[in-house]
Amino acid sequence: KQAKAKSEVARQSKTIKYITVGIDFGTSSTKVVLGDLTTGKHYLVRFSDSLPGQPDFFLPSVIQIVTGAVHFGWAATHSRSAGQSFHSFKICLACQYRLADCRRCEYLRGEHDRGIFSIVVEGDNVAISAHQLATWYLAYVIGLCRKEISRLWGEAFEVKVLLNIGAPIDQHNVLLGKEAFEKGAYWAEKLSNQVRDGASVRHLLDAYEQVSKAHSLVPSERERITFIQPETA
Repeated sequence: KQAKAKSEVARQSKTIKYITVGIDFGTSSTKVVLGDLTTGKHYLVRFSDSLPGQPDFFLPSVIQIVTGAVHFGWAATHSRSAGQSFHSFKICLACQYRLADCRRCEYLRGEHDRGIFSIVVEGDNVAISAHQLATWYLAYVIGLCRKEISRLWGEAFEVKVLLNIGAPIDQHNVLLGKEAFEKGAYWAEKLSNQVRDGASVRHLLDAYEQVSKAHSLVPSERERITFIQPETA
């Protein structure tokens, strides 16, 4: 109890620093910029496991599932293991909600299951949606951002974070698309402490289900830290 009390006193004595996280969730790769609202400075998040010769400020928007484990970004790209790889799932998410046509989708059961895929989990075929994949991926990215924020400012400041995630403007302006992206961002933030490279696919499926049921309604902008921003280019 004394240690907890001391920790709380130390936290309360720290200066509050507001950090904005800008996530450019791209179809093929993702980039992140941290903005310090106090100093006006901006910082590119660097991903240390990038391939030699490749810029370390972007993360491939790729997920691979291998023998029950989920890999993200460069780890999914590095892998030489045979598994199920998923690319362009941001577009598949739009396809799932009939906001766009997608030539890459492999429908599970025909026309009524756009953006739904079949994965193998413990020997069973399990349906997974593009929305689940996109939410997992964003949760992974947010987790990496939190680590970098902690490294840069966690010791000296009490950090308050706002997360801004880009979405295609035409989809953002469609009510159903806006809701889909907002739920994905909000749920991803809730899942960010659970999604790690190599996590069990069963664990992530269960975690997504729990969060989606517990937070079926996204709070107002005053009550959340995740925001969808329309892409302008």
